[in-house]
Amino acid sequence: MRWRSSVARQSPREFVPRQFDKPQPSWTSRDQKETFAELRREPITPTLKELPSLLSQLAPHWSTSGFVRSRFVRFGIPPGDVPRVINAFLRALKTNSVLATLEYPKDTLQRICYDLRDTDKPRDIDRALTRLFYEWASHPSSEPLLIPSVPLSTIQSIRELFRCANLSNFPSWFENTRAHAPRKVIMHVGPTNSGKTHNALRALAAAKRGCYAGPLRLLAHEIFARLNSGQIVPLGVDPTEPIEPDPNTNIDAGDVAVVVRKDGDPRYARPCNLVTGEERIVVEENSPLVSCTVEMVSTMFELDVMVIDEIQMLADPERGGAWTVAVVGANCRELHLCGEEAAVPLVKELLRNTGDEIIVNRYERLTPLRVADKHVEDLKGIQKGDCVVAFSRSTIFATKAMIEKETGLKCAIVYGGLPAEVRNEQAKLFNDPDSGYDVLVGSDAIGMGLNLKIKRIIFSAVRKSDGKKKVLISAPQIKQIAGRAGRFGLHADDDAGGVVTSLDAADLPIIREALALPPTPLLHARVRLMEDVRNLIIGALPPSSPSAVVAEVAQFVSKLDPCYVPEETDQEMLGATELEKAIHGGSVLSREELYYLMQAPVSWRHESAMKCMLKFVEMFQRDVRVDVKKALEEVGLLKSYETVVRVSKKEKPTRAEVRHAVNSLFELEILHKMLCAYMWLAWRLQIGFGDREVATEMKAETEKAIYWVLQATSGKGSVGLYSPYTKYPPNPTQPGAGGDGKGGRPWQRRQVDHSAPFDLFNAGNKRRSTGLHTPGRA
Repeated sequence: MRWRSSVARQSPREFVPRQFDKPQPSWTSRDQKETFAELRREPITPTLKELPSLLSQLAPHWSTSGFVRSRFVRFGIPPGDVPRVINAFLRALKTNSVLATLEYPKDTLQRICYDLRDTDKPRDIDRALTRLFYEWASHPSSEPLLIPSVPLSTIQSIRELFRCANLSNFPSWFENTRAHAPRKVIMHVGPTNSGKTHNALRALAAAKRGCYAGPLRLLAHEIFARLNSGQIVPLGVDPTEPIEPDPNTNIDAGDVAVVVRKDGDPRYARPCNLVTGEERIVVEENSPLVSCTVEMVSTMFELDVMVIDEIQMLADPERGGAWTVAVVGANCRELHLCGEEAAVPLVKELLRNTGDEIIVNRYERLTPLRVADKHVEDLKGIQKGDCVVAFSRSTIFATKAMIEKETGLKCAIVYGGLPAEVRNEQAKLFNDPDSGYDVLVGSDAIGMGLNLKIKRIIFSAVRKSDGKKKVLISAPQIKQIAGRAGRFGLHADDDAGGVVTSLDAADLPIIREALALPPTPLLHARVRLMEDVRNLIIGALPPSSPSAVVAEVAQFVSKLDPCYVPEETDQEMLGATELEKAIHGGSVLSREELYYLMQAPVSWRHESAMKCMLKFVEMFQRDVRVDVKKALEEVGLLKSYETVVRVSKKEKPTRAEVRHAVNSLFELEILHKMLCAYMWLAWRLQIGFGDREVATEMKAETEKAIYWVLQATSGKGSVGLYSPYTKYPPNPTQPGAGGDGKGGRPWQRRQVDHSAPFDLFNAGNKRRSTGLHTPGRA
């Protein structure tokens, strides 16, 4: 107890590794050679021969960190035993007996070297050493070295936590999938505008039972609508009559053959249900097809065909775990994976021991893409069909205002903080040659999920803030954004391809170099804890351990195959910490209730979003039922909503009213996200969050209000965000996903209530809990 009190009185010293001799990157140099090297640069990875000495160098400094020692206490090691087990580990490292005891294969040793490669990333080194400690201390051969220092009960608690968090054989967790014959995995890979989803969608349309899993609710909604209306031509069908393609699809189906028809054909119509994190549309109780976001994929039911879109997302730090579950656990005979070439080696590695047959189909870009000979010298050079890309919200609005002032061309606008429906409507304005919106200004959000008829991409910069400093955007990001150029067809001056350029002459060679680089293979797939594993970890931790500690265990204890890495859990840990502060002393929430509240899609770093979520929790504890309007009113979001909705419906609002509405844009974006979070919770905690219909209606009204505000910032006499009448909207938002709206067709309006987790194919039955279902955030 004395040791615990001592730690409590002082702030734990964060682990910062000592700097060893190695070349340090210069992130601010404008010299071309340095910048080109920056595009390619990776820290030098230590060799296997250097690994033992590197561990001996790093471990002593790591062992003195207050963060490391307090974490061991949170993980259940008695405070008095922490320095003793650490010292035993250090002695074993000094004699090189740790690696000798564990007898790692070569690929695992190489992975440890990779994790220790960059002393600028202390968290990676901390994780690598902590995992190494837990596996060594859990090994039977280490017991003689630990027994003289600590009691057997301490060793057993270390072993139990390591055992419960062990994910080294990740594919074996999907028993239903592994019980069936190996799958046929067909990868469709290529750049943007290559038609890589062509054959996958046709196979899905022809399947007896199938599922589409996409990265965005908007894409899931589009596939759902098109399958129901017969707009996707099934594989094996060769229509003899002429077919007009739909130019407004967001699907990368290409133009080689017509896959997505402009008009539906009853012969090809297939009943398909929609399942996203916050929306369920049931066309038939036992519909053979489902369109969903990746987070909502079920591994319980055997299918004929599953299509997983944007497969490169399995390496995404925050959402990649859902793609990994879908790829490894998809219970189907034929699995189609669509995305970038960079994902091919990693997918092969993930499935190397499953017996699956892997076929790779590669696609070339359908229209040429070239880098312009010179940059755009000033904004007067902006033309119809151009898209100017910027990387901050304020820059996007300022650029929009300046283009409209200099050229007289009206600009549509797209960035991640906008709801998906609003982004889609802005894209339609830009695509429509008669709308009057001939230029697009957007962020990197244009890179996925939108059909944009862009002739020329113009980078306003090739660096963006990482929260601390300006960093060069990666070559894959440059390629993805640049690849949007050339997928056009509605502008009068179209040519045979797309063009990429920049506003800054110094950026043009960087873009050219990035586009010339070969695809950089993805190295690691992300993994998130499944419910079964989470419950095991909770049982191995000290009683009443905070939920944030479970997420910590996933990062610092879990043993994984070298091709996996844990999903980033900073948001989850922050949310868990705030929730447990809020419920302290209140009514006791069940483990399931707390889990769903913690998993809700909330940006905990935004003060307004956090206040709103905590208000939901307060009302849920106190009143059992959360009145969504009352909660929004108490945190101050309802007033802005009602004011802007009222003003937007006026025939001639005053200039002061429009200014106020424009300055409420950020609050409307936060409000929309919190309505989405409420709807997400309404499918999981149905009694407590029972105002789903109210939230759905408010969400649709908010989308209309945001769209109206954006329109109010364009055109002559508008109240722009870059005008003397108003300031930029306060509190720039981070990119985030919006929700899906409902269409007006009868089959889109038929909804059936079901208990969560939702049964994708048997809507009338409550699904059994297996622990293999990933909570759907999207």
